[in-house]
Amino acid sequence: MPTAIMSSKGQLVVPQEVRVDLGLTAGSRVDFVKDGDHYQLVPRKISVKSLYGYLPKPERAYTLGEMQEGIIQGALESMQWSD
Repeated sequence: MPTAIMSSKGQLVVPQEVRVDLGLTAGSRVDFVKDGDHYQLVPRKISVKSLYGYLPKPERAYTLGEMQEGIIQGALESMQWSD
């Protein structure tokens, strides 16, 4: 059975076998789910499909050129200094 030791800062190193089994990579998030007197380590996986409908539909379809222009305009606006 894989084992981990907690550091003085409360950090755990997840054993490689467990990381592989759970599909965990650098930056992965996990949830600790209480199950009676125990906790389960559950990887937090967000499906792209779960994001469907999160943003409102645009009023119309935009061309690639219009999207690129919007990105450039937004970048320029974010770089302007205000007093």
